[in-house]
Amino acid sequence: MHSIITVDKTACTACGLCSTVCTHHLPFDERGNAGAEPQGCIGCLHCYRACSRHAIRLNGNTGGEDFDQGTMAGINEQNLLAFMARRTSTRMYRDREVPRNILEKLTEAARYIPSGGNAHACEITVITLRDTLDRLRAEIDRLFIGKTRLLKNPLVRILAYPFADRQTREFLKKPAYLKPVFNLADMAEQGGDPIFYNAPAAVIIHSEQLIPTPQEDSVLAAYNMVLMGQALGLGSCYVSMARNALNTSGRCRRIAAVPDNHHIHAVLLIGYPRFKNLRIPRKGPGKVHWVNEERR
Repeated sequence: MHSIITVDKTACTACGLCSTVCTHHLPFDERGNAGAEPQGCIGCLHCYRACSRHAIRLNGNTGGEDFDQGTMAGINEQNLLAFMARRTSTRMYRDREVPRNILEKLTEAARYIPSGGNAHACEITVITLRDTLDRLRAEIDRLFIGKTRLLKNPLVRILAYPFADRQTREFLKKPAYLKPVFNLADMAEQGGDPIFYNAPAAVIIHSEQLIPTPQEDSVLAAYNMVLMGQALGLGSCYVSMARNALNTSGRCRRIAAVPDNHHIHAVLLIGYPRFKNLRIPRKGPGKVHWVNEERR
């Protein structure tokens, strides 16, 4: 196994900063120069980011550049929070394709996430072909409508409850959740599109391995794509029903060209919003628990 970094020993001053910031603490050799152990390096590149002497060099295809402090000048807590608050799920899209170079900016943003063990094991599948989107939607509709027809029967819900997982049990015992689902199924039966909402692009984030944290990584990657899309004038929407269908249906996977041995962690719709959001509704206070602090 080869390390993705090389230490330029002519530039290294043996200050020890690389060892301090490294998750696994880079060792020093007998000459006092830093040197990465391939077996211990997970490629987090904190050493590369921190070295002011440019003594840490990247091997292979991994590129890098100096961080421009000026790019942060316009970012503060107020406008960052305002940007986050503007985000909303988009379910009405314009009949307009999203150019590939724009979608590539979203996939680029997905790379800059914290990843468990620095694995970055998730893969991204982007679907823009209308025929493929329509075929995938039709198959998801078929599965969704069939399942919903069963759930509309109270006896089926009662019989299924003891065998369901915890999440499904919560779903089955709360009519407030069931009714909107039934309404969506009725809409699909009538020819509507309550799954993809006629979005011009769908993004599937998936992985072969289930360790260390691919699900969390995928959600973070998806949200980076959401925020980058917002900066580019795009709307987005998470689609859990599509994710669930892809995880249970081999036919859906084949349509989407996702390997059978991969687990789907997130599905996003991407497109240009049909309507502008002119106001930001104020959010109520969240449930935040402060531990070991005096009550105020």
